[in-house]
Amino acid sequence: SYFISGFEGSTACAATYMHSHLMDFMIPEGKSYLANAGLALCNALLIPYQGVHFHLEKGWKLFSLCHSKAHNIIERIFSILK
Repeated sequence: SYFISGFEGSTACAATYMHSHLMDFMIPEGKSYLANAGLALCNALLIPYQGVHFHLEKGWKLFSLCHSKAHNIIERIFSILK
């Protein structure tokens, strides 16, 4: 886990990620972090598929379902911590 404070709640996810990445946040080689659609796709961030017809590929539908479930759990944890 990684924690950064000092940003306003309205700060874009991409801005906080870039600041963290430039300072001291490193994602180990071969590992990935779950991210929301506000961040750009890169090798280390898993973002949900967008604009895809899920009925065409079952694998994409399963990935997006699992991503959504994990994202909801993380959001609930943040709500509890607040």
